[in-house]
Amino acid sequence: MVNPGLNSILSMVEVDLVEQSPGDGGIGFNVERADERFSIVVLKVAGSGIAGRTIAFERKPPVVGPSMEAAAAGISPTEFAGSSALILGGSRGLGEVAAKLVAAGGGRPIITYAVGREDAERVAGEIGCQFRHFDATNPASSQLSDLPSLTHVYYFASPQIFVQKGPGFDVELHRRFLRFYVDAFHEVYRALGPVPAYFYPSTIAVETRPQGMAEYVMAKTAGEILCAELASEAKMRVERLPRILTDQTAVVARVHNADALETMTPLIRAFQAS
Repeated sequence: MVNPGLNSILSMVEVDLVEQSPGDGGIGFNVERADERFSIVVLKVAGSGIAGRTIAFERKPPVVGPSMEAAAAGISPTEFAGSSALILGGSRGLGEVAAKLVAAGGGRPIITYAVGREDAERVAGEIGCQFRHFDATNPASSQLSDLPSLTHVYYFASPQIFVQKGPGFDVELHRRFLRFYVDAFHEVYRALGPVPAYFYPSTIAVETRPQGMAEYVMAKTAGEILCAELASEAKMRVERLPRILTDQTAVVARVHNADALETMTPLIRAFQAS
């Protein structure tokens, strides 16, 4: 059931009160139109003294991260033994994938969350690791104290990427992206020092420059430049990732998204080896 349904986004409801026929109990739904290109469903509604239609978009359900069994399938159980990795933003999305891959290889991940402590508890329970709160909008130094010695740092902290905005360049949105992808990352680096290796996820959008995403692309480009500046002090691995299926990219429109585990496994393996 797409419309109405758990994962539907209701766009419009038109209802008229009509004379109810004898025995006309309950409400019936009939599909008037459906368009898979735009994930839209239009239904006729009739019964119990009403008649009309509803229009709704099908929304993808929340993206579930891979299981530990799936993560371990492509990793040797001792491949990352001896490593200790801080994974900022490790409670969902690509950070969750990275945490499970590190753990599957025998490493010791520490994950952070900004909101959704329940997600952090779930991932930490699956992995058997520590978790702590980290909010990229607040100073990093006070949030990253008392950490054990680290060999790797993964930076997956991110605000919502796809947001509604007006035409033209949105200065405030750009500043928000800069806060996450430049300022907060730099604060993390200053708080932790030159840990042997930092993983900075950039985006292929830096090359393709999708329409309407200038604020995001410019901030990620600035983040890449910052990593290049810091590379003289510590190992910086910048990866321009394709569009990968996560909660961030699970939008209404039908677009291709790469598989998170397939994409990240060789990247994590190469980074851990560094």
